[in-house]
Amino acid sequence: MVDFQYFVDRSYKTNDDFSDEERFDVSWVVEEKINFLLSNSAKNLDLFSWRKLLAELSGRYKVQDMSYQQFPSLKFVLEGRSTVIGDFRIVKSTHVILSLLCPLYTCFHQFRSEFVTKTGVATIGSAIFLRDKLFENDVEDIGNISEAVTKFYPHIEFVYHIDLCTALLAGPVPWGVSDSNRTSFSAFEYLFDSEVHQHVFS
Repeated sequence: MVDFQYFVDRSYKTNDDFSDEERFDVSWVVEEKINFLLSNSAKNLDLFSWRKLLAELSGRYKVQDMSYQQFPSLKFVLEGRSTVIGDFRIVKSTHVILSLLCPLYTCFHQFRSEFVTKTGVATIGSAIFLRDKLFENDVEDIGNISEAVTKFYPHIEFVYHIDLCTALLAGPVPWGVSDSNRTSFSAFEYLFDSEVHQHVFS
């Protein structure tokens, strides 16, 4: 079992138990990522492999790079087919996120329901999953995607999204989270993305 608390402590807390080599301060990680995206310059993080990974996948999938988001992670979304039922639309996609605070990555499918009007679109809710048979139609092959990820990032390890979303940790408010009244946050919010998913399935 991965010790998520260890990675949170070394990134978010001032702790003399960590050496300079061990510490990954969340603010400089975000800064270096943004500098790389703007100027193609990176000193401490393995970001150049990211563009190679996206280039390889772009030949097989419709890839949307989400790395511009202000969070210490790299993220892309593979856009799937949408299903329209009257005024409702179900948008299907596959998400892959590499944390820049620890040598871990995760991936999952997402079904997002939307209400479509003449003036715009309102998101009603979403569900994420990986293996749940309830949602197994019309999703990308995670195996092929994971193979490509580990080709360019052989040192990182896959972690199941449901473990990240259900592991509640003690610590300061995660980067990008505005709700400071909560007393605990998930490992997913600390290490991968500040987005809170409403419905998480296996």
